[in-house]
Amino acid sequence: EQSPDAYLHALDRHTLTPRWKVRLADDVGTSTADRDDLFGVYSLPAAYAVEVLEDGDLLVAATHGWDTDDGRKNQARLFRISPDGTQRVKWPRDSAADATFLSLAVQGNFVALPLGRSASGPPRPAHQRHPTPRRLQPNAHLVLLDAAAIALVLPNLCLGGNRPLHGAAHRGPRRW
Repeated sequence: EQSPDAYLHALDRHTLTPRWKVRLADDVGTSTADRDDLFGVYSLPAAYAVEVLEDGDLLVAATHGWDTDDGRKNQARLFRISPDGTQRVKWPRDSAADATFLSLAVQGNFVALPLGRSASGPPRPAHQRHPTPRRLQPNAHLVLLDAAAIALVLPNLCLGGNRPLHGAAHRGPRRW
């Protein structure tokens, strides 16, 4: 749900009875929407992408972008959640990223996660966040993760122009 709590709910598929819920706002922060702002709901945290893995686990991309007196802020995190609602792994591991995760794609053992950013100003210093590109532009970078461990495989695939993809020569579209 897109709400101050950003709960992810699991329901029984036959009866629609609630089975469990996870509060994503504990990791990506919370805020309230201005009642007079027609678009205020978009300042609330939510799960923006959910993929079911072969073993029944869920990959969930949670994002929160909100305005403060100091400008726009972002927090995002990727979760691997078991069928019983246990959070197995989070990425980044230590704290939420200063980014937006609005989609993800899973193929085999890999997860492709586009990194965006709508926050004001430069990204937080490296010691305060996971390693991301210095000049992160919305939807300009991609990270490739191991699906089982949610561990970084390739940290910075640039999607612009004919730039190299993580040090490799660009040879046209990549299939993975």
